[in-house]
Amino acid sequence: MTGRPADAGTLRWPGPGQLAMGARLAVTGGRDSVVRTALTALGVGLGVAMLLFASAVPAMKHHRDDRIHALVDTMHGRDDMPRSAGTLLLLDAGTQYRDAVIRGRYVRPEGPEAPLPPGLDRFPEPGRMFVSPALRDLLGSPEGALLRERLPAPVTGEVGEAGLTGPRDLTFWIGSDTLTVGSAADPAGGAGAQAPWPGATRLDSFGDVYPPRELEPLLLLLSVVGIVVLLTPVALFVAAATRFGGEARDRRLAALRLAGADRSMTARIAAGESLAGAVLGLALGWLFFLLGRQLGERIAVNGVSVFARDVNPQPLLAAAVMAAVPVLAVGVTLVAMRQVAVEPMGLVRPARPVRRRMWWRLAVPAAGAALLAAVATGATRDAGGLAVEAGSLTAVVGLGAYTDPLALTALVAGLVLLLAGIAVLLPALLDLVTGRLTGGPPSWQLAVRRLQLSGGSAARGTAAVVVAVAGAIALQSLFSGVAADESARSERAAAEPGLSAPASAAARVSLLRGGGRSAEYAGRLRGAAGTTAVVGYDELFLTAGASGERARVMVGDCAALGTVAVLASCADGSVFLAGADGDRAAPRPGTTLAPVYAGPQAAGWRLPAGLPAVAARDTPFARGPGALLLATPGAVPPQLLAAADGVVELAVDPAVPDARDLVRNAVAQVLPGAGPVFGDRSADSSDRAFRSVARVLTAAVTVTLLLVAASMLVGVQEQLRERRRVLASLMAFGTRRRTLGRSVLWQSAVPLLLGLVPAAAVGAGLGGVLLRLAGLPVHIAWTGVLAMAGTAVAAVLGVTVLTLPVLFRTARPDGLRFE
Repeated sequence: MTGRPADAGTLRWPGPGQLAMGARLAVTGGRDSVVRTALTALGVGLGVAMLLFASAVPAMKHHRDDRIHALVDTMHGRDDMPRSAGTLLLLDAGTQYRDAVIRGRYVRPEGPEAPLPPGLDRFPEPGRMFVSPALRDLLGSPEGALLRERLPAPVTGEVGEAGLTGPRDLTFWIGSDTLTVGSAADPAGGAGAQAPWPGATRLDSFGDVYPPRELEPLLLLLSVVGIVVLLTPVALFVAAATRFGGEARDRRLAALRLAGADRSMTARIAAGESLAGAVLGLALGWLFFLLGRQLGERIAVNGVSVFARDVNPQPLLAAAVMAAVPVLAVGVTLVAMRQVAVEPMGLVRPARPVRRRMWWRLAVPAAGAALLAAVATGATRDAGGLAVEAGSLTAVVGLGAYTDPLALTALVAGLVLLLAGIAVLLPALLDLVTGRLTGGPPSWQLAVRRLQLSGGSAARGTAAVVVAVAGAIALQSLFSGVAADESARSERAAAEPGLSAPASAAARVSLLRGGGRSAEYAGRLRGAAGTTAVVGYDELFLTAGASGERARVMVGDCAALGTVAVLASCADGSVFLAGADGDRAAPRPGTTLAPVYAGPQAAGWRLPAGLPAVAARDTPFARGPGALLLATPGAVPPQLLAAADGVVELAVDPAVPDARDLVRNAVAQVLPGAGPVFGDRSADSSDRAFRSVARVLTAAVTVTLLLVAASMLVGVQEQLRERRRVLASLMAFGTRRRTLGRSVLWQSAVPLLLGLVPAAAVGAGLGGVLLRLAGLPVHIAWTGVLAMAGTAVAAVLGVTVLTLPVLFRTARPDGLRFE
């Protein structure tokens, strides 16, 4: 008996009665139907949960911004605010422990009406500490031993939720009765328990309101790409999950033909069965979402955590998910039934698969590539932001500019079409390749024959993984391009005049207006654990007036200067020129220098007629671009010296474990509230923001890839259930278990390996387009390409290995029994 696929024109949208009949068959059609529906619901539920988490991102950002704004304190405190019953003194004591950032404050209320800090029900007593729950856990664990040395104050209270941005925040408040307003290195001050402790700021309220800040162009591009890369494979997987068990369901529907149902009615009833699994999947998705957001409170990504109550799906986005999943389930089933011929008492499929139409499959990625090419052709990077020009389309996206919805729509549509094009091309590519495969060992022949007969099912299961790999490769290329650009900018910045930064092997402690006390603090820090040397000096930045030339001056005694340069002789009043490398003109003897940021009436310093050049030592201290003036205190006018900033630099011993935290502990004991800055930090907040977004997106893409691959376990198990009689027959005729196991591995490996070829090409090309959009040189991260491809292969093959016990159990001889 032969059959033909149902006419596409007869597949009308099913009515409520037909959908209800299909739903009843799904839940009352016996054990197999219930299991099949449950597996579909599980797969759809995982995808829906991920989409709901994505729809909750706007709410999470809004709530986090509100919490951050409510905690604003030192930024709007003022030294000149008059003391009153409603004011308090605050000193920023934030620190870092290994890779964790800790927010800390010393607080001293000045009256009974002083505002309570957010999250505190009372002020901590002097010398006592309130901590967040996460910090309490860290201090009480063996991993927090070094931190306990830095924060030895007894814990007498807890910082509540109102004082945190997330449940994993590390925060402390310490009470003080010695804080005073003034310079942090005031000569009258000290760090003793009874001495006045200057450096605090006075304020009378907490919190502030700031207008929403637009993302910088590069971050906007990265965020848009990340969202598309994350959600496209999830949507594809949801579509594939609605067809779990489709072959067995189609065969069972053949019995409906005996009851008088025509082909189109049978297809609509099949859509009702898929709808039942999709609706149950929506319920499971909400359940997974609610459980996941509770478990999410225990997780911090790059120091960022979120309260469960802040994870609320955006209503419109959640409604779109709730509406799209059932429609997708019905639509996918109707399209699939067009290639199925259902006859009374049997199911007939063409012996040779119908040749797939290629024009529309090629049109999808071609349209996406055309959109991205049009956007990228006019993309320029300027001071205002990312300019996107495509024909008459002109948009500037960036700080101080506006976002053109049409430009972003074109970008998103191009990304989606290009990535989805991989999924629609994969079935045709699989048919083309497997149709020409012959010969080989029995396991290979079994796998190839199965792929020849039902390549669509294999392609659906692999498409989401392949698309995720393509998107991940594009993101990795963008990350590497930005990292290379950041490195180049850092090298250029090192050659520009400006503030010096410590070398990577040194830690720098800056004392604002602390000239004259740096040597004292250096002496108290000398010999600290984790250091090899310590030097204290005063730092000035002077300019040569009309010529605009700048000079950096290091002021210290002869011993301090001797750590930086080789001095044949030195006495108070000496001035030297060190590190003149020819890249920048050195100050000439007799030049008059004045402070860079002072007015025209500021006191100047005339360099002496004799300015001996000395050789700089190879040390991490006071490294910086160009020439450096070394001066003893007697050579610098007192007015300039009084305005100098104090600097203490510590050479860090890289051979000592946790050397940086040991240095932080030592500094905290001598200068509470002062934090050392290490040379390999990023001074650019946008670079830090980029790295944070990059880490989060990389983690999210990897998790999505692993989840989609793990969800394939459901699909593979369902395919094994459908083929249990065939597998049992093979075992009964003497086929070895090892042969069947290898055939299952080949069935998973072949579609994946075929799909990785266009995925790598599309991902690398997309990465090049994104780099052009960002105004960066094209640089493909081949290491990232291999890493993501290897992750996908390992994940899919690992999932397949997990199905082998199910295979061996399914292939037992009792699987031949049929009723």
